[in-house]
Amino acid sequence: MELLNLEDPPTAIFAGNDNIALGVFNHIYELGLKIPDDISVIGFDDYKIVSYLHPPLTTIRQLRYELKTARKD
Repeated sequence: MELLNLEDPPTAIFAGNDNIALGVFNHIYELGLKIPDDISVIGFDDYKIVSYLHPPLTTIRQLRYELKTARKD
């Protein structure tokens, strides 16, 4: 919320996870801004629920299995 209330707010926010991105979406709409016209939002996790947002949330999917197999320990 602090970022969006700055005198010169960012043009994009990358949220650490989709739950945070949902909160960002909510605050953006409370301020009367439009996604992606005024600001872009990217999430991380690819929860199914975010596909129902309007516009749909751009999100990154990282499968835990792939993280485990990528390790060399």
